[in-house]
Amino acid sequence: MVPGWDPIDMEKAAFHEVWHAVVAWSFNLVVHRVYLDIANNSGGMQTPSSPPNDVTHRNAISYAGFEAENIFKGPASFLRADDDRTRAWGVIANAIAPRNIFSLEGRRLEIASRACAQERLREHTKKLRQVAKRLLKSPHEITREQFEQLMQD
Repeated sequence: MVPGWDPIDMEKAAFHEVWHAVVAWSFNLVVHRVYLDIANNSGGMQTPSSPPNDVTHRNAISYAGFEAENIFKGPASFLRADDDRTRAWGVIANAIAPRNIFSLEGRRLEIASRACAQERLREHTKKLRQVAKRLLKSPHEITREQFEQLMQD
């Protein structure tokens, strides 16, 4: 693994980021890059595609990392999942504005988004493990072409 980054935490971060990518891919978005940021013990996923118009699908991508943590390896970092949740709540707030995101409608959107992420994750568990395993190898980055190949295998 990488000196200075706990190998278990690094694996959790890989699963977290890969699940964002796999769920985005499941909505036919192009995944440009998935990476681990070794210097900052974090990572990310980039897609040049516009997010889905459907609020549930858009939030499923945000909640995917959080759900991966719940299903597989536990949280890699509180702030990582917290950032995703904050992003999802912003989408919900815009969808039901000016009502409160903690209203019944907001809660229903959150539950539907998380259930959608869970469903997509269950459908692609084998691919997740394959992509996460590759991400854990140096240079800890997966390009668009590599991602697409791994998703086809």
